[in-house]
Amino acid sequence: MAKARAKKDKQVDPDRRADAGAALGAENVGVTLLVDDDSLDDLDGVLRRARKAGLRDGQVLAAAGVITGTAAAGTIHELSLVRGIRAAEPERTIQLPPPDQPQ
Repeated sequence: MAKARAKKDKQVDPDRRADAGAALGAENVGVTLLVDDDSLDDLDGVLRRARKAGLRDGQVLAAAGVITGTAAAGTIHELSLVRGIRAAEPERTIQLPPPDQPQ
Protein backbone atom coordinates (compact mmCIF):
# COMPACT_ATOMS: atom_id res chain seq x y z
CA MET A 1 0.00 0.00 0.00
CA ALA A 2 2.87 2.38 0.79
CA LYS A 3 4.22 1.80 -2.72
CA ALA A 4 0.89 2.73 -4.31
CA ARG A 5 0.70 5.88 -2.18
CA ALA A 6 4.27 6.88 -3.11
CA LYS A 7 3.48 6.44 -6.80
CA LYS A 8 0.30 8.53 -6.44
CA ASP A 9 2.25 11.26 -4.63
CA LYS A 10 4.68 11.51 -7.57
CA GLN A 11 1.91 11.96 -10.14
CA VAL A 12 1.12 15.56 -10.96
CA ASP A 13 -2.24 16.77 -12.18
CA PRO A 14 -1.63 18.15 -15.72
CA ASP A 15 -3.64 21.29 -14.93
CA ARG A 16 -1.43 22.04 -11.91
CA ARG A 17 1.75 21.24 -13.91
CA ALA A 18 0.82 23.77 -16.60
CA ASP A 19 -0.06 26.39 -13.98
CA ALA A 20 3.24 25.77 -12.19
CA GLY A 21 5.18 26.47 -15.40
CA ALA A 22 3.34 29.75 -15.87
CA ALA A 23 3.80 30.68 -12.21
CA LEU A 24 7.56 30.22 -12.48
CA GLY A 25 7.61 32.87 -15.18
CA ALA A 26 8.26 30.35 -17.92
CA GLU A 27 8.41 31.98 -21.31
CA ASN A 28 5.39 31.36 -23.53
CA VAL A 29 6.30 30.12 -26.99
CA GLY A 30 4.32 29.26 -30.08
CA VAL A 31 3.93 25.53 -30.51
CA THR A 32 2.87 23.24 -33.35
CA LEU A 33 1.46 19.80 -32.55
CA LEU A 34 1.38 17.12 -35.24
CA VAL A 35 -1.60 14.84 -34.67
CA ASP A 36 -1.11 11.09 -35.06
CA ASP A 37 -2.88 9.65 -38.13
CA ASP A 38 -4.87 7.29 -35.88
CA SER A 39 -6.26 10.28 -33.93
CA LEU A 40 -7.40 12.49 -36.80
CA ASP A 41 -11.02 11.46 -36.16
CA ASP A 42 -10.71 12.69 -32.54
CA LEU A 43 -9.17 16.15 -32.96
CA ASP A 44 -11.44 17.62 -30.27
CA GLY A 45 -10.28 14.98 -27.78
CA VAL A 46 -6.62 15.54 -28.69
CA LEU A 47 -7.09 19.29 -28.25
CA ARG A 48 -8.75 18.77 -24.86
CA ARG A 49 -5.86 16.56 -23.66
CA ALA A 50 -3.27 19.02 -25.01
CA ARG A 51 -4.94 21.86 -23.10
CA LYS A 52 -4.73 19.82 -19.90
CA ALA A 53 -0.99 19.38 -20.58
CA GLY A 54 -0.45 23.13 -20.95
CA LEU A 55 -1.51 24.23 -24.44
CA ARG A 56 -3.14 27.66 -24.60
CA ASP A 57 -4.99 29.35 -27.45
CA GLY A 58 -5.29 26.05 -29.32
CA GLN A 59 -6.42 26.18 -32.92
CA VAL A 60 -7.13 23.02 -34.94
CA LEU A 61 -6.05 22.90 -38.58
CA ALA A 62 -8.00 19.75 -39.44
CA ALA A 63 -6.99 19.48 -43.10
CA ALA A 64 -3.31 19.47 -42.11
CA GLY A 65 -3.71 17.33 -38.98
CA VAL A 66 -2.05 20.05 -36.91
CA ILE A 67 -2.90 21.95 -33.73
CA THR A 68 -1.21 25.29 -33.06
CA GLY A 69 -1.15 27.44 -29.96
CA THR A 70 1.11 28.69 -27.20
CA ALA A 71 2.57 26.99 -24.13
CA ALA A 72 5.18 27.55 -21.48
CA ALA A 73 8.54 26.58 -22.96
CA GLY A 74 8.99 23.95 -20.25
CA THR A 75 5.84 22.05 -21.24
CA ILE A 76 6.82 21.15 -24.82
CA HIS A 77 7.97 17.69 -23.73
CA GLU A 78 4.71 17.03 -21.84
CA LEU A 79 2.75 18.03 -24.93
CA SER A 80 4.69 15.50 -27.02
CA LEU A 81 3.54 12.77 -24.60
CA VAL A 82 -0.18 13.54 -24.98
CA ARG A 83 -2.14 10.62 -26.45
CA GLY A 84 -2.82 11.44 -30.11
CA ILE A 85 0.19 13.74 -30.58
CA ARG A 86 2.97 12.48 -32.83
CA ALA A 87 5.29 15.47 -32.31
CA ALA A 88 5.39 18.81 -30.51
CA GLU A 89 7.68 21.51 -31.87
CA PRO A 90 8.36 25.02 -30.56
CA GLU A 91 7.93 27.90 -32.97
CA ARG A 92 11.14 28.93 -34.70
CA THR A 93 12.05 32.36 -35.99
CA ILE A 94 14.06 32.73 -39.19
CA GLN A 95 15.63 36.09 -40.04
CA LEU A 96 16.50 36.73 -43.67
CA PRO A 97 18.87 39.51 -44.67
CA PRO A 98 17.42 42.48 -46.56
CA PRO A 99 17.12 41.76 -50.31
CA ASP A 100 19.81 44.32 -51.20
CA GLN A 101 22.51 42.72 -49.00
CA PRO A 102 24.81 40.09 -50.51
CA GLN A 103 24.51 36.67 -48.99
